[in-house]
Amino acid sequence: MSYEIFGAAALIFGGFILGRGMNEAEDKKASRLESLLALMRFFRVQIDCYCTPVGEIFKRCDKSILSSCGCGIEPRSFYEFSQSLSPPPDREISALLESFAAELGASYREEQLKSCDYHIAKLSGICERERGETVKRKKLNMTVCLCASAAVAVFLL
Repeated sequence: MSYEIFGAAALIFGGFILGRGMNEAEDKKASRLESLLALMRFFRVQIDCYCTPVGEIFKRCDKSILSSCGCGIEPRSFYEFSQSLSPPPDREISALLESFAAELGASYREEQLKSCDYHIAKLSGICERERGETVKRKKLNMTVCLCASAAVAVFLL
């Protein structure tokens, strides 16, 4: 009887560990979006205050921001940056990054600042939406993993 209880507890503990792992992946995804937003804001400041070229902005950027975005190289263009992200972001974020890359450096300073503001606003909206959905998904992950492992434990007892 004690082996059965130990086995059931091990199954439930495994469900808990699986749920925590899934929640860590959700936290990483949210953190990555925040890093992309911080990078875009950094670009805006560099363009607004210093009229810095894109390649130079990447050189001035903190390497921890680039690595938390998922970029393992020092890119020379924003398009190269968006293509080097690992794992690749979802379609909505990819489209936004490619749009930003296409407009960056292709016009005068004022138009670039408007483009930065537009893309920052779009990404901020996505981040806000994701924050709300992340909380829901984390609760769902833990509930499903614990309930599934408890159900398997009950069936085996």
